[in-house]
Amino acid sequence: MTLPPDLSHILSSLSFPLAILETDGTIATCNGAWTDTLQRLQVQGARPGDDLAALFSGAHKEAVRAFLAGTQELFSCPMPENNAVVFRLSVVEGSSPKLLRAEIHAPCADPMLLAGEERLRSLLDAMPDIVCFKDGTGRWLEANKADLELFRLTGVAYQGKTDAELASFSPFYRDAFLACQESDEQAWQAGHLVQSQEIIPLPEGGFTILDLYKIPLFHPDGSRKGLVVLGRNITAHTLAQDKLQQLRRQQEIVENLLRISFNDTSLAAQLSTALDLIVEIPWLPLTAKGGIFLADAAKPKSLTLFVHKNMAPSLLQHCGSIAFGECLCGKAAEEQRFIFAPHLPKEEAFRYAGMEDQSHYIVPIVRENHLLGVLMLYAEAGYAGGENERKFLETVANTLALLIERQQGADRLLASEANLAKAQQIAQLGYWDWHINDNLLFWSEEVYRIFGLPPEETQPLYEKFLSQVHPDDLRKVQEAVQVSLANKTPYSINHRIIREDGALREVHEEGEVEYDAHGGPLRMFGIIQDITELKKTEKQMTLAAKVFDSSIEGITITDAQGIIQTVNRAFSHITGYSPEEAVGRTPSILKSDRHDPEFYRVMWSTLLAEGKWEGEIWNRRKNGEVYPERLTITAITDEYGQVSHHVAVFHDMSEIRSYEEQLHFHAYHDALTGLPNRLLMLDRFSVALTQAQRVHKQVAVLVLDLDNFKHINDSLGHNIGDVLLQQVAQRLKEGIGGEHTVGRLGGDDFAILIEQCEDEQDAVRMAEKTIGLFAKPFNLAIYETFVTVTIGITFFPADGNDADTLLKNAELAMYRAKEEGKNKYQLFTSAMNAKVVHRLSLENSLRKALERNEFLVYYQPKVATATGRIVGMEALVRWQSKDGRLISPLDFIPLAEETGLVIPLGEYVLRQACRDTKHWLEKNKALVVSVNLSPRQFMQENLVQTITNILLETGLPPSRLELEVTEGAVMFNEQAALATLFELKEAGIRLALDDFGTGYSSLHFLRKLPLNTLKIDRSFIKELPAEPNSAAIASTIIALAQALHFDVVAEGVENAAQLDFLGRLNCTEIQGYLFSPPVTGPAFAELLNKDTPFPLPKQPHAP
Repeated sequence: MTLPPDLSHILSSLSFPLAILETDGTIATCNGAWTDTLQRLQVQGARPGDDLAALFSGAHKEAVRAFLAGTQELFSCPMPENNAVVFRLSVVEGSSPKLLRAEIHAPCADPMLLAGEERLRSLLDAMPDIVCFKDGTGRWLEANKADLELFRLTGVAYQGKTDAELASFSPFYRDAFLACQESDEQAWQAGHLVQSQEIIPLPEGGFTILDLYKIPLFHPDGSRKGLVVLGRNITAHTLAQDKLQQLRRQQEIVENLLRISFNDTSLAAQLSTALDLIVEIPWLPLTAKGGIFLADAAKPKSLTLFVHKNMAPSLLQHCGSIAFGECLCGKAAEEQRFIFAPHLPKEEAFRYAGMEDQSHYIVPIVRENHLLGVLMLYAEAGYAGGENERKFLETVANTLALLIERQQGADRLLASEANLAKAQQIAQLGYWDWHINDNLLFWSEEVYRIFGLPPEETQPLYEKFLSQVHPDDLRKVQEAVQVSLANKTPYSINHRIIREDGALREVHEEGEVEYDAHGGPLRMFGIIQDITELKKTEKQMTLAAKVFDSSIEGITITDAQGIIQTVNRAFSHITGYSPEEAVGRTPSILKSDRHDPEFYRVMWSTLLAEGKWEGEIWNRRKNGEVYPERLTITAITDEYGQVSHHVAVFHDMSEIRSYEEQLHFHAYHDALTGLPNRLLMLDRFSVALTQAQRVHKQVAVLVLDLDNFKHINDSLGHNIGDVLLQQVAQRLKEGIGGEHTVGRLGGDDFAILIEQCEDEQDAVRMAEKTIGLFAKPFNLAIYETFVTVTIGITFFPADGNDADTLLKNAELAMYRAKEEGKNKYQLFTSAMNAKVVHRLSLENSLRKALERNEFLVYYQPKVATATGRIVGMEALVRWQSKDGRLISPLDFIPLAEETGLVIPLGEYVLRQACRDTKHWLEKNKALVVSVNLSPRQFMQENLVQTITNILLETGLPPSRLELEVTEGAVMFNEQAALATLFELKEAGIRLALDDFGTGYSSLHFLRKLPLNTLKIDRSFIKELPAEPNSAAIASTIIALAQALHFDVVAEGVENAAQLDFLGRLNCTEIQGYLFSPPVTGPAFAELLNKDTPFPLPKQPHAP
């Protein structure tokens, strides 16, 4: 079997032992490392032409034979007589006919290296974190003890195996190995460190949570070299965090329940709100229904369903009242025991008619061994429940107990207060007496006064009383009287009346009934009280109390002698003193040492003279912390004009002061590095310039820019970039010293201000010193890298009279230094400014050129090497200014790309090229026009839509358009680029990779691109065929394109020798000055009209 010479060349360049086998196991070829390794191992045979299986004996020989005859793609076993050496067979991917790849993996024999490896192994095995190294194909090379123990690989020949093979070997960890393989690929695709978390189940139960870092390593050519896997066991930390979060959520539920108890509502409303909150607890499998039963005081040992949510009708029918021990709820109440039932009890099926099976919790509500009620909640059927849930629900029940006890106590207190008020009212307020049978009514004088009626003109009648009742309250009053008569019970009611003068008043009315011997009503008598002002006062007092206690301002009320009478919650929050600690003492407990006696003397004299003092004061908290506050003290006088109280209202100014200081700092300092920002630097520049002008000194400004910072940011990530900027700032602060100002202007730009500079050499020495500070590498977490800096220098007053001009000119000098090679400094000159002026002028002309249609589309033909005929052309833009001169694309294309003008310019070229090509297709239907897409165009969001719109507008078939993109444009954002290319491909548009070989794309990446054509860059064509390296590269690119079924276009062909060389390699198409330079549209039309083939070499092409 004859192998291609390029394959033999590749084999010979490899440093590890490798051989290529035919299907039957015969060695076709091998490299020198293979032969040397066999000699060192003293193995006979295994040379080209030998049968590889002959090396082995017994089971290993049969296994090799079985692999050769079978369909497996991978095989490995130890070498004969040497188990430390691993032999591996694999199928060469994509080979036809099938070829096999044989490798030998032998351990190192050097004693020094072996000792180093042993120390490294000991170090790795001692680490609690897992460590694993894999090669570029994902095969395990090394793993430490922690890794092997985790995956139960101790004593297993894991080396050389992929995760997929280990998944087959260890079924329990299969999913873990396959997930690891998938995340490995994600790290390869990302091209940089990737962090993730993975959960590994354990055979004995439980799991391990790993915080994984995967670091891909690449060869200089971009191919995969290896993968480092680091993992830390964070199981305990994660579980602790989850438990803490759970406790916080439980605490929040309990706090919300406690808040409900402070609502000014009935017990039923409070418990209903509480139940709504409980059934929606997110981490319990509740079904949003349940109920709260209360112990019935009227019926001992029974429960009454007090509130419920979404309970079935059958439950409401049978569970309105439950005796202790009657069902699960009754048992929980009788035994005061938590009960959890995973299913509905069959013996109580009559209660659950029409309900699906479900589990439920029954939690007794107990306070000091006294049963108050039962909480019942429904959950998913078959749910197992748990100890943590029991404890939490018992806590919920205890909280409900507090709520119930508090509200019931409040109700009892209200009843006692009402009885006391009733006795007082009967003795002092209006009295009435109604003889029912005779319909005679007696009113006391106070009753007339309340109704605003004159006694001498008004006859006391029940109907007259009803006419004074507010229409909306009339029914309520009548029903109260009727119920009292029917039930033989007193009544008490509040209602509104409308007086004769139209005034609306609110009254409280009570009545009792006297009966005869036969139970018939004789008379009804009672009292009525005008409670209008009382109600207003109550509302005002309630509002005032709420305002007092809810205020975010601290409030202190003292008596006339300065003894604290009461404080609000904000006072305790701010000062740290509880009401019990403050009441009865003087405000001097807050006194700090920040004010002298004169301050307090003026405060009190102002308060005595004006009745009010307001200002800022420093006080001291209970913990000793001194804080600022805004304080207002107001004197309160009694009806005699004497001071009875002082009210002090204060606001803690600590946060405001701190916030003001932070705002001031952040306004003038860079948030990332802490250095002065551009605003502060400009201010210091101005101050320095003013002072230098006064003393006739110079000021030097150095602008620094990090070299290749964008590459670091894009490749290692913005987080690493930020770390680098912080380390640069620290190094500058420490290295420059405190005599000069160092600041960050933005991005990776820094500045140094040298005040009162003696001469230029001071600035030069500073620049050299600064460059020297970057000689040592920067330690970026797990990366260590060298970074250089480029510096521009300007001087006041020679290079500018203000800060903005000095900065601008220093930046110009810095950019000139970058153009000359970076890692150096450059002093500003006037010529630099002239260059900028020229660039701005060119940019302005470029913008006007688009408006004036000064751009022309030229075409350079592409000639088929098989026929010599024109099969296509590349559209090239030219700028002919209004004075008739042609401006080189090298001058305006980069500027258009930088300013974004390349987008409208590119659309113009594409539209004109499509329009011309549509016209020329009538004469040459095989024409394909190639149009370049710049990187800026390629990043457009609506690129595909724009191109397809132009094709529809011009009528050019998509198959007649070929778009050329560069490797750099595609590699900038690989995933987005691939999506755009495939979308263009689906639209029927041809795709070409321009300047192939000058970028950094890998063959793996090239394989994924939906290309039609590869264009060989003119830099490889220029020195053909004499220069061997260029010839080898051109040959390889053409062979690669043919293997991938791409067309090949060689651009820049200028002589017959180049054409002859490319023709012999079967290059598909030729483009260059040998056939034609780029020409105008009419000139290209003439070439098509001639229809004359271009002359080609006579010798035959290579088969």
